[in-house]
Amino acid sequence: MELINEVLDLAKIEAGKINLSIEAISLPGLISESIQLISPLANTKGISISHGKFTEIMVHADRTRLKQVIINLISNAVKYNREKGSISIRTRSQTPGTIRIEIEDSGQGISEENLQYLFQPFNRLNAEFSETEGTGIGLAICKKLVDMMNGQIGVTSKLGHGSCFWVELPICFNGEISSDVIDDKEQTKTLHTASHQYTVLSIDDNPVNLRLLTQIFSRRPNYHLVTAHSSDLGIELALAYQPNLILLDINMPGMNGHEVLRILKTQPTLKSTPIMAVTANALPSDIEKGLAAGFSDYQTKPINIHSFLQAVDRLIQQHETDKGN
Repeated sequence: MELINEVLDLAKIEAGKINLSIEAISLPGLISESIQLISPLANTKGISISHGKFTEIMVHADRTRLKQVIINLISNAVKYNREKGSISIRTRSQTPGTIRIEIEDSGQGISEENLQYLFQPFNRLNAEFSETEGTGIGLAICKKLVDMMNGQIGVTSKLGHGSCFWVELPICFNGEISSDVIDDKEQTKTLHTASHQYTVLSIDDNPVNLRLLTQIFSRRPNYHLVTAHSSDLGIELALAYQPNLILLDINMPGMNGHEVLRILKTQPTLKSTPIMAVTANALPSDIEKGLAAGFSDYQTKPINIHSFLQAVDRLIQQHETDKGN
C-alpha cells in the first residue's frame, strides 16, 4: 500500500500535476515539528536524535512538501541506523544565499559505487534483501520536490561510517513574515506544555487539506495537530502518539479511510478514540455508511469551520468524560 501511494505521488510529480505553494516559511519551526513526529519511532529502536539551537531563518519553499522531505530523511536515518544509534541534525550556511539542513546518522553507510544510484526510483541498493521495509521511491520523490523548490539535495557517506543527507534551500531576504514564524521562547513554551494539550491526528493525502487544518488549529492553543500524508504513516503515528481525536479522509490511494478505521479500531489502546471522517463524500448514503462503520462524526468538504470545531470540541470533551468514568 505504501508502494502504491508513493508510485502515485511520483507519477503526479513527473506529470506536472503537483502544484507547490512557495512562500517564506520559518525553517527552525518546521524542523522541530518533523523531529517531534519521528522521535517516537526513533525511541522504539533506542536511537537518539540530537540537535543544537537552530538559527531563526526564513526560506522559500512549500511548507507541506518540505516537511515531507525532512520527515522522509529523518525516518530513513532511523530505519537504516543501528540499534541504539544516533542521529544529528543541524543547519549551516554553505553557499551565499542558501541554508543547508544536514541529517547525519550512525548507520552502515553507503559504498561509493552505490551513491550514484541513490536517488533513482525503485533502487534500494540491496536493502530489499534485509528486514528493513521500504519501497525505494522516497528519495526519488524527495529529489524531485527539492528540485521544484529551486533547492538541492545530496549525501556524503562512507561504508561502515554512516551517512549525512543534506538539503540546501534559498534564503528569504525580503523580510516577509509568515504564520510559520515562532520565536524560540514561544516554541519552548509550546513544547513544554504539549503534555497539557489535546493531540489531534489528521490523516489526509492532500497537502492543501493538511495546510487548511494546520491554519485552523493554529488558532486553538490547547490543541496540538499532528499530520500524516499517507494511511500507513497515519497508523504508525496513531500508535505512537495515542491522540485524543483522529481526523480521517476516506478517499486516499492504497488503503482508504474505511480500511484505516477498521485497523485503528482493532488496536486496544485506540478502540475508544473518537475518529471523525473529513471527506468529500457528501451523499446521504455516504454519511449513513460512514456512521454505521464506526466513525464518531462525519464532516464533509469543503469544511464549515464553525461546525467542524464544534464537533471537535464535543468529541474530545465526550472522550475525556468517558475516560473519567
